[in-house]
Amino acid sequence: TAICGSAFYHPASPTGIAFPSTWNGRYFFCDYGNYAANTGEIYWIDPAAPTNRTLFASGVNRPIAVEVAPDG
Repeated sequence: TAICGSAFYHPASPTGIAFPSTWNGRYFFCDYGNYAANTGEIYWIDPAAPTNRTLFASGVNRPIAVEVAPDG
């Protein structure tokens, strides 16, 4: 397990349809997970409650980076 990449979700167009507006300002990060099984997860954290993480995606093959695209 290792945190490999992260990004705060601040889309250029917060009214876009890429993700719900409730995710604005959230911190997304990769957990590399089990190297032998090539599985990992992506989680998000609300900076107002940093001790709680929420699963965003699982079974991700070696996640190492999270980026916000120009369209959000």
